[in-house]
Formats: sequence, structure tokens, C-alpha cells
Amino acid sequence: MSKQDDLVAATAEEIVAATATDAERLAVFRRRFCRALHYVGWRDVVGDDWVRIGDDGLEFTPLAFKQADAILRDLEDLGRGGVRRGLIRCEGQLAAF
Repeated sequence: MSKQDDLVAATAEEIVAATATDAERLAVFRRRFCRALHYVGWRDVVGDDWVRIGDDGLEFTPLAFKQADAILRDLEDLGRGGVRRGLIRCEGQLAAF
């Protein structure tokens, strides 16, 4: 192998290592995001495949009007200090907000 081949191989390994790190980080972030959607009751609204890992980060499937309306109503309730779906406290459960 030539010196140039060594540099190309090293660069390829660095790219793979960096990409793998990003993919792992995004996978963990996606799991956290999906768990948070579940905690606030929005996972039932948007579905399990609403957020996915794309080329540049997380990608979201467009929401139907009914889905967006359900989330908007929850956000409006939160803004008024009301209780949102999925955030009913049970004994021994930590409050999300």
C-alpha cells in the first residue's frame, strides 16, 4: 500500500467512526424522543414511526390535521396551566413538569 492509500484508508475509517457515533447518538435521541411522546400521551396521536433517523438528524412525518389539532389543543391547555393527556400523576410517579 502506498502512503496515499494509507491516508485514504485512515480517512475512510475516521468517516465510519464519526458516522457510527452520530448514528448511535441519534438512535439514543430517537428513543428518548419516543419515550417522551409516550409520557405526554402523544405517541398514540402521532404513531411509532412519526420520528425517524434521517441523513442529517431526526426526520418527522407530516401530521394530518387531526393529529396536529390534538397536539395543538394539548399545548394550548398547557399554556393555560391545564392538565394534558398522559400527564396524570400516579402515586410514586415523578411529575414531568
